[in-house]
Amino acid sequence: MSGSEYCDFIVWTKSDIFIERIEPNTAFWNNVLSKANTFWQSALLPELVAKYFTRRVNNVLKPHISTTLPSQAESGTISQSSEEELWCSCRKPEYGRMIACDDRNCQYQWFHFECIGLKRPPQGLWYCLECSQTKQLQAKGKASKKNKK
Repeated sequence: MSGSEYCDFIVWTKSDIFIERIEPNTAFWNNVLSKANTFWQSALLPELVAKYFTRRVNNVLKPHISTTLPSQAESGTISQSSEEELWCSCRKPEYGRMIACDDRNCQYQWFHFECIGLKRPPQGLWYCLECSQTKQLQAKGKASKKNKK
């Protein structure tokens, strides 16, 4: 990358010295540079410029179940829609198996199974990580207020 023929990596301790000569590996650095550029453009830059991933969206995202058959909604499979609404913390359109967070105020509302590591739908209510943490904090706050009385 710098045009040097090699670089020496040196670790020196009180008892020993280690020297390793590192020669350029163009194929490796082209691969790393390509991935770093993609990461910069798709993750870092949108976040730095517009807080794309961390800004709070209040009830802007509404699930559109009208494009989904009831049997598909129960199984967690969402059909492809012509609308390109963005879901999940990954901010991508609906695809594959998805699950809805049971917190009506969830900023994302629908999540891709693969993004949250689900293999099958859980029994009962399901809350995303952010909403479950918020509920725990609210419960702790209510408990501490009761203890003060």
